[in-house]
Amino acid sequence: MSDKKALNFTNWDTTFDNGTSEDGSRNCVYMSESLDYKWVATSCVEKINFL
Repeated sequence: MSDKKALNFTNWDTTFDNGTSEDGSRNCVYMSESLDYKWVATSCVEKINFL
């Protein structure tokens, strides 16, 4: 950002256990329309649609 302030946006979904996946990692995220556009942590091997 031009003013060099740290970004402070959070909108994580907390209804799911986002701790670990089958392969032991949750290093990717997606924004879920069905969860009011909150961020959800997911495995990077999971295939999802995107634009």
